[in-house]
Amino acid sequence: RNGIYSLNNDDALIIGNWVTNSTLNGILAEVGTNVTIGSDSTKTDRNRVENSGENGIEVAGVSGTVKVLGNIVNVSGNDGVQVHDIYATSGEVSESSKLASILAYLEAFVEIAYNTIDDTADDGVDVSNVNGDVYIHNNNITNVGAVDETPPEEGFPAGRVALKQLDFDGADGIHVQDVYGSGYSNEGEYIFRI
Repeated sequence: RNGIYSLNNDDALIIGNWVTNSTLNGILAEVGTNVTIGSDSTKTDRNRVENSGENGIEVAGVSGTVKVLGNIVNVSGNDGVQVHDIYATSGEVSESSKLASILAYLEAFVEIAYNTIDDTADDGVDVSNVNGDVYIHNNNITNVGAVDETPPEEGFPAGRVALKQLDFDGADGIHVQDVYGSGYSNEGEYIFRI
């Protein structure tokens, strides 16, 4: 099972949790709009996720802004943090909100920052299929690809080392694939930062 499962929620805020020994994901947020997991400023709002059978933190199928900030993720059977299938919100933009939209554009669409990630079977951070901008910075990622093929012990998550879960692009500290940013900075540089 997932430690925390958020399905089809708008403006989900998942903070201040300690999740251990999940057979699937430590924290999973699927579908909905605008998800924030953790905090980059308040230590008590950060999540601690340990011994997850699949991903420590996964965000999938969300539209709008995704922020994964300041979390501690230890021992993941797949990725420490996985974010995929993220899309822009749709709808009409009123005249009064055009300036706000332009200013919001300068912010990251997906931000993964200030996380401490240790001991993952695959990637520390894995981002794929994002229709927007991605900003990954200030993460401390260690011991990626630490696959342990011994059978799980009593109380240890089943599936911890299920190789079928891996993306087979190698165990990377940060793996980014199929990101389609929406624009350029003032200097003409593509807005994708690691």
